[in-house]
Amino acid sequence: MRHFITSLLAAALTLPIATRAADTCYVVMDGSATTNYFGYVGDAINSIGTGTGVVTMIADDSIMTSNLETRINVVGNVTLVSDGGDHTIWRGIQQAPTNYTLLYVARFGESNAVLTLGAPSMPGTLTFDGGSFTNTSASLVLNYQNGTLNLYDGVILKNNISGFEGSGVYNEGTFNMYGGIIVSNVSFGLGGGVDNAGYWSGSKAIFNMYGGTIAHNESRISMNHGGLGGGVANEGSAIFNLFGGSIENNQAELAGGGIFNAKYSNAYAHTNGSLHITGGSISGNAVTATNGMGNGVYSDKILTMGAAANLNANNDVFISNGVILVTSQLTESGVIATLSSASTTSGTQLVKVDIGSGQTLDDVLPSFALVSGSGQILAVDIAADAIIRATAFEAWLLSRGYSYTDPDYAPASDSDDDNATTWEEYLADTDPGDASSVLAITIGSLYSTNYVDIVATNELNEVVTNRVYDNIGIVFSWPSASGRIYDVENTDSMLPATWQATETDIPATPPANIYTNLFGDLPPDALRFYRTRVRLGN
Repeated sequence: MRHFITSLLAAALTLPIATRAADTCYVVMDGSATTNYFGYVGDAINSIGTGTGVVTMIADDSIMTSNLETRINVVGNVTLVSDGGDHTIWRGIQQAPTNYTLLYVARFGESNAVLTLGAPSMPGTLTFDGGSFTNTSASLVLNYQNGTLNLYDGVILKNNISGFEGSGVYNEGTFNMYGGIIVSNVSFGLGGGVDNAGYWSGSKAIFNMYGGTIAHNESRISMNHGGLGGGVANEGSAIFNLFGGSIENNQAELAGGGIFNAKYSNAYAHTNGSLHITGGSISGNAVTATNGMGNGVYSDKILTMGAAANLNANNDVFISNGVILVTSQLTESGVIATLSSASTTSGTQLVKVDIGSGQTLDDVLPSFALVSGSGQILAVDIAADAIIRATAFEAWLLSRGYSYTDPDYAPASDSDDDNATTWEEYLADTDPGDASSVLAITIGSLYSTNYVDIVATNELNEVVTNRVYDNIGIVFSWPSASGRIYDVENTDSMLPATWQATETDIPATPPANIYTNLFGDLPPDALRFYRTRVRLGN
């Protein structure tokens, strides 16, 4: 782990220390029927050594490592479970803060070191409690590069306050979270709940989250450091696969209330790590700083989404660098992620689609939205092969197959010489490159069922009868586009024209609007001029 000097403010609490007089656990080694009882969980783990064994807790206990020699190191394959009761293992070093983690996995590079906390459908609970002390560089579990940590339901990692990173779990190896709860931990650094630290040379740092909950953890700033990743920090060359589970109600001061996914690294680290979201729930997380970034996720490196990926609407994804890559069919309906970014410039690329996903940019566009208030929306830019941020006008041009950077389609241009500027064609949703596509009104007559027969002789000396119906009004029609509202106006003189409303706020009925105006008391031969106007619905 990295180290730094910081001022820590949390006060030490007085907690009871479990007695060593009574047995707290027992061990059964793999392949052995012998049961060995211990008064201290550390002795039980040490008795397994490089072998395989199960430690079953039968009472509460405390881990009182006070120096390097007494730290508990998992060097074999160790499983900790409950006997069916609710048992707590807390940090109890003379009721004071410490620089030491509760459990270490593969600290000396053991390639077969595995720590499994809990088991599928385990009865009872097993709680690892940090005691709410402020501990310098001390996580509840520290999993080194060659280690594997498995977490199941019934296990709770809580109440640890670390002056560094990963107050719940600091992982440089492989961490599989199948269940369990990581809750109410505080880090004055990165990763209030979990720090997936691809930081040092050789770090594997793979975090696979299949289930469980990471909730109510915090990342705070101290000495201008930290405040990143309230729930999870995924840094450097680390890989975080979110398959399931819940990351909820965590809090960071600066960035990534739920997840901080960043290149943040030293000279030893690679920066090609990634965050892959194909399931799970990210909700209720927050960033407290007024200029904070990414309530749900902050990312400045590879971020992919697919399958059942879904972020709650108030948990935006802040993209500092790169794009979101959609890698598989999105199965959730509606908007799955609301996006913000370091750049508000039109054309900023935010989402791409992997060629093997079986989807197009148009397919995935409805799954994403921009944070409100920017005056921009997301739009498909075929030329950039990406979903970009754009104004509504720019997005409309792109949907019509034109570039908003082309001067021929600037708002005041009329490239098709139909006497309508590009902006006016945008308002009407007509094609700015096609002179035949323009908002034009067609006028016809409306006849009643009343008629008179007029008998006359034509030029061939034939007697013909013409049936003339009463003309009682006018029928107007014009091209109609969704999202538009129309008005019909009239005037009895064009010199000068004094227009008055015939009908206003006529909703669009694509592909055409039809409006009927009865003459009423107006004589059929009265002179009238008519026009239609269009405006955006919002």
